[in-house]
Amino acid sequence: MMRGLWLCAVLALPVVARAQGPAAPPPAPVAPVDSVRAPIGVRGAFHLIDRDNYLRRHAFSLDHFLEFEPGGVLARLGPIGNEAFYSRWGIGRGRALVTVNDIPVNDPQDGRAPLAHIATSGLARLDLDAPLERSFGSSIEGAIAIHELDPVPQRPHTFIELSKGTNEVKQRRVRFGSKAGPVGIDLSYDEVLDDGYDFDANDVVLDARPDGRALSRNAAAVIRGSFGDDTDYSVGLRRFRASSTGDLNSAFSEAERSGHIAWAGVGAGPVRGTVYGRGYSNERPDSSTRNETVGGVAAYDGRRGGAALHLFALGEHTNATQELGGALDDARVNTGTAGGRAQADAGGITWFADGSVAGDEKSLAWGAGGGVTRALPGGDLTLAGRRVFRLPSLGERYAPQHVSSDNLVLLSGNRGVDPETALEASAVWTLRAGAFTSHARGAWIRSQDYIAWQPLPGADPLLRLPLNADDRPAMTFVEERLGVAAMLGRFEVRGDAGGSYTTGDRTGAFRSVPRTQLNAALEVGTELFEKSSAAYFGAEYAFVDEREDYRGVLLPSYQVVNLSLVGRLIDARFYVRWLNLLDEQYQTVSGYLMTPRTLAYGIEWTLFN
Repeated sequence: MMRGLWLCAVLALPVVARAQGPAAPPPAPVAPVDSVRAPIGVRGAFHLIDRDNYLRRHAFSLDHFLEFEPGGVLARLGPIGNEAFYSRWGIGRGRALVTVNDIPVNDPQDGRAPLAHIATSGLARLDLDAPLERSFGSSIEGAIAIHELDPVPQRPHTFIELSKGTNEVKQRRVRFGSKAGPVGIDLSYDEVLDDGYDFDANDVVLDARPDGRALSRNAAAVIRGSFGDDTDYSVGLRRFRASSTGDLNSAFSEAERSGHIAWAGVGAGPVRGTVYGRGYSNERPDSSTRNETVGGVAAYDGRRGGAALHLFALGEHTNATQELGGALDDARVNTGTAGGRAQADAGGITWFADGSVAGDEKSLAWGAGGGVTRALPGGDLTLAGRRVFRLPSLGERYAPQHVSSDNLVLLSGNRGVDPETALEASAVWTLRAGAFTSHARGAWIRSQDYIAWQPLPGADPLLRLPLNADDRPAMTFVEERLGVAAMLGRFEVRGDAGGSYTTGDRTGAFRSVPRTQLNAALEVGTELFEKSSAAYFGAEYAFVDEREDYRGVLLPSYQVVNLSLVGRLIDARFYVRWLNLLDEQYQTVSGYLMTPRTLAYGIEWTLFN
């Protein structure tokens, strides 16, 4: 059983949000709390997800939201509240690069994205496939750029959400944000409790019932404001703690995680910068890891006429300790990344190019790409190609030699392992026709030298090291997404569906990619009582084909159905959700059953003075 060396954490870093790059559209205004209204049209780009989508879905956390969102593959170590990984297409081991208000938040021990403890109530918008200028780095497994709520110009904002469900699922969220001005304060507290499995696990021989419990608590305080019309600042601290108990291999497995984020940021016109400290601690019966990072990021966004330029530089110093199976090792690591993107618009054609370079004391890597977007009747067509990379994690470089959790082999880090690289080519056609939007994408990816734990030729055959593989698997991805927003009489209908098909070498970095995947969501609602109230019905569906988990265990296909019923009265919404209505016993990682059939109900209330 994989012993995770990482910590998932909510990282609420409220600052005055700005456009994140020359290619990004201007930030959309925060949608009104009323979800059932005259439609404003389908999202122009499916990868840009705004606050209204989170408020209507009532997900327990960001990973729960992404589980039913097309455009990626999610894996979680158990029901809601447990640690989760996300990657584009399912490539690799769930190490999508995540930034929250310009700060990279992946755990350097294993590079995994911290999703399980990010509460959706604090999000303003999210870029699900963030380009270089918003992710500040290259990532073979995809990138997510998150920005939290902006301060309300004229009044403070208070958000409260309480929910409860069968299987002892509970959630509490409280947020307060003062109005925009020279000095303001933001406070937040988020908690998710899950008492775990309620599946029939008679086919699993254990000495006790698998609990599968999870708990996460996160709190943040932020002071922020503005010095003038085009200058702002933010200083804050977030602390978090999480724990889990039990899985299908052992009812008594335990994990304790805690950490913090502290930061200070300032923006002045096209220039912005942030310094931060980040700490993660992970404790398990047979292992523990700790790391403390100090870092900083600076960025410039400039535009003149139809031309734009984005530049950034990021540096980190990390002190890390790893104790695995009784073996101990310390590491002091410096990493840096710098890059830029240029764009030019002329005659209905947009040309763009970007590049980045990153390295640590052991290796250097580079990536570059470019493409063109051509406006077409009712939409546009984009052609692009690039070279992407990923630096080795601290675990891959510096893990001490230790016995694996299944006592079969020895594992050890490899300080000489090189970065992973891959080549990509893609074509995207977006078409908008009235209430409908279609988004078709074809992509080809070839892995050049992915990292795999394997024996070193001529050495001890029981010893496994992270080594760059010699084979170069390639895969082709075909994706179609459809969206609709329309009024049918007094009823508003919103729908979103996506499907993907993959073919090629299902080995190495691509062995966990499902052959097919389908996601769909539908909402139908209507206003009541002279617009002071509303009601709507929602449904979600997900199908994931069979694939291997990150350890090579074949997992069967599964399908999940969720239903919801929501009523709104002025600023309060009352909801009931039936999660996993079919009570599907599915696993996204071998040994960890996902959320059983759960009836959850709650209230969400947004207050203004």
